[in-house]
Amino acid sequence: MNESDSPFTPYERIGTTGGVPGSVGSKKRGQRRLRTGVIALFVLALGLFWFGGDDDPAGVDDQVQAAASDRASDGDPASPGSMLLDAPKGRSTGEPSGTDLLAKPPVVLPEPIVKEPKRAPSSIESPIEGVISKWMRKAKDLSKGKVTNKNTVVAVHVQRVGGEVLLDRNTKNSLRPASNLKLLTCMAAVVLCADSGYFETQFDRSGPVEAGVLKGDLIARAGGDPMFDEPSGGSVDRWTSSLAAQLKKAGIRKIQGSLVLDEGTYLEPGPGPKWPGSKEYWKHYCALSGGFSANAGCLTALIKPGKVGGSGNVQVYPKGHGLKRTGRVKTVAKKKKLVIAVEAKGGNLMVRGDIPADVSKYNPRFSHPDPVELFGHAMLQGLKDNGVIVVGDLRRQRNVPGGREVALLRSPLTETFQPILLDSNNSVADQLFLNLGHRLTGKGDRKSGAAAIAAAMEVLGIDDTGMKIVDGSGLSKANSVRADQLAGALSGLLYRGGAAADLFMEALPVSGKSGTLRKRMRKGAATGRVHAKTGFVNGTSALSGVVETMSGERLVFSILVSYPHTDGLNTKVFKPMQDDICALLAEYDGEAQ
Repeated sequence: MNESDSPFTPYERIGTTGGVPGSVGSKKRGQRRLRTGVIALFVLALGLFWFGGDDDPAGVDDQVQAAASDRASDGDPASPGSMLLDAPKGRSTGEPSGTDLLAKPPVVLPEPIVKEPKRAPSSIESPIEGVISKWMRKAKDLSKGKVTNKNTVVAVHVQRVGGEVLLDRNTKNSLRPASNLKLLTCMAAVVLCADSGYFETQFDRSGPVEAGVLKGDLIARAGGDPMFDEPSGGSVDRWTSSLAAQLKKAGIRKIQGSLVLDEGTYLEPGPGPKWPGSKEYWKHYCALSGGFSANAGCLTALIKPGKVGGSGNVQVYPKGHGLKRTGRVKTVAKKKKLVIAVEAKGGNLMVRGDIPADVSKYNPRFSHPDPVELFGHAMLQGLKDNGVIVVGDLRRQRNVPGGREVALLRSPLTETFQPILLDSNNSVADQLFLNLGHRLTGKGDRKSGAAAIAAAMEVLGIDDTGMKIVDGSGLSKANSVRADQLAGALSGLLYRGGAAADLFMEALPVSGKSGTLRKRMRKGAATGRVHAKTGFVNGTSALSGVVETMSGERLVFSILVSYPHTDGLNTKVFKPMQDDICALLAEYDGEAQ
């Protein structure tokens, strides 16, 4: 888990029975240029290849979500507003198409940045070393000698945007980046797609349309879209209503066949390598990713109290999730404890517990066992609600022969930046990761996603030696990145600029103001000046981003800490250490050098 990278209130731990809720260099640079050229030639040779908590929350071994009396949350499912997902402009919905998505820009890598930052004399090194020494002494004391300078690595890299390196400490070895990896995933989207990239989910018909009836199947082609809209409270009406409208425009009001889900080359949804333990798979931060998804692979329950002693009102979104509801939520007296248990497993959806009468509503969010199945059932329900009936069943089949396109759902890639960077949504990040891989290689798998990030690093002129990437979220402990690579990528991204880079910056949490930094650096020079991504998995603490100094300069930084995991140490030591370093950077005056 990525500590308080989650926007949700940490849930109280409750005992379980049987795992179910029981109580409710120059040579290197030349090689990189060559690789970039090879990639570009490869793309051209394809001939227009189209793209289409806090500390230790991961240690919780129960499957119960509960909260204290301040537990109400916002997010009633919103009715569909203005449609962002229009039918493809300038394209005939009756033209034949194959199994690959169409109308996507070709992968053309931008010209690489060849400028390599130089090391500049800096007065910031000594004060930062002092801060690190102070907090490491406290870490040793609090851990009773378990955490020492010998078994702990504090890597720090600081440089001017597109300019000199001011500090480079312990960056020879790659470390786990935790959620800081999300910076590279979004960075790759900016570099490879700029502000014109879209998730595209194409729908074909396999037969003729007669008197409003499709005499065949409706085939959905995977595009990796998370179909996630935070304000909607889990609803995907925005997408289903658009799909229904496009089908009606194509003369289809009834589908005699099935809804067929063609996952193409996207990987089969499943846990990533070196993920948290299986007892945590139900949690929202372990939601799976694949070629199709809805509500980022999660279910969102909207729970409201009724009369004391009676049942509470429970609605689960997306509608038509395909699972059988079990359990009961009881309304209890005011000021009683809120205890809600949720689980989606084995075809069943359990929501049970107690909700006090003085709680306006509660919105627990938890993972669905299979995002592809969730997507399919949500689409079926959405079509039914909008007057389009599917007579057949739901079927999964890869590489279905081409039909005629009748609808296309499009979502801007940049819409994912806020949930990924501000709220640290793992599944949305992993969906973007798979989509980027598919754009580059034609395969929506982990290897291709890593290749997409590597290609973007090439463009930014970043040496990727020692980098290992297996997901787009940083949830896996198999990921490894150097602090100078993270900071260097940020520097290159901001140096290039552009509308998408601006959206990237706007999505970053701001110290003392928003996202996962809203409760940090609320006083002092760093308040409101740090735009950065937090990160935590057991034994790793990370913070990387941009500091706007009091003298008007922008500095990029990355702080990665690897240490023997000790409960509470991240909150009591490493986060304060990172905050102190940021305060020093905010006060840095380059003119005084």
